[in-house]
Amino acid sequence: MGHDESPRRRRLAETAAFLLAEAGGALPIVSVIKGLFFSDLRALRDLGHQITEAKYIALKAGPVVCAYERHVIEALERAGIAQQEELEDGSKPLYLIADFAPKTLSPEEREIISAIAKWTKSKTPTELSEFSHMNPAWRKAWNSAASGKAINRDIDMMLALQQIVETDPWLESPPNSEESSLFVAAHSTDVVEAVPW
Repeated sequence: MGHDESPRRRRLAETAAFLLAEAGGALPIVSVIKGLFFSDLRALRDLGHQITEAKYIALKAGPVVCAYERHVIEALERAGIAQQEELEDGSKPLYLIADFAPKTLSPEEREIISAIAKWTKSKTPTELSEFSHMNPAWRKAWNSAASGKAINRDIDMMLALQQIVETDPWLESPPNSEESSLFVAAHSTDVVEAVPW
């Protein structure tokens, strides 16, 4: 990736390149963007942070990386790593054109991206867009912008996370003995000193 880009933008491009590599070297651009979104969601759930640190916005096709043409496609093309083509059917796949090895992705992040790449490759761009339309954060941002109430189409990633959280052990498991004692202590009427938080 180019040295003139911020570390965050280089990481976004690196994640996109690794996603392409793990998907066999080529994906429709819609699939790349959805793969980035769902990789970030899974990382947020499993690791507590997004991989790309990208900002996502609500567009008709679903959640997309803000300025993805510049920060993903052009960045990969400038670096000589990938190239986008426009096919006769109107699709715009992105192809790896050089060997690529990630430099900043942790083993856990690579595992997440790899799993999402395989899942993304098994779906059509239309299926991925339709699935992303079920995301509560996309719905909220899209409906808000469409109603004229707000011009903010930013995706709230914490709200978006609800789409992939199947179970919540905090809500479904009874507290263990340590948690129970902390709960009792927190609700005790014998408060010695008030704290400012």
